[in-house]
Amino acid sequence: MTRTPAVAHGAAWRRSTHSDPGRGECVEASDRFADRVLIRDSKNPGRAILIFPLACWRAFTAALSRPEHLRDDGEFPWADDG
Repeated sequence: MTRTPAVAHGAAWRRSTHSDPGRGECVEASDRFADRVLIRDSKNPGRAILIFPLACWRAFTAALSRPEHLRDDGEFPWADDG
């Protein structure tokens, strides 16, 4: 039986639109809380959950979307080519 950590009760999880659900290599996020974002591995949802202050998470995701982090085709450098 998988137990949900108390900090995650009430979390509504979603996957990144950049995730490939067929490969199972996804992270899930819950931003349902006012002050934090929870991140977990979709393959092991009952395992450890990473918790980030909301301001830190917003800074991280904003930095990722800056043009200098994208390839010429608009994808992230680590995106799978096939």
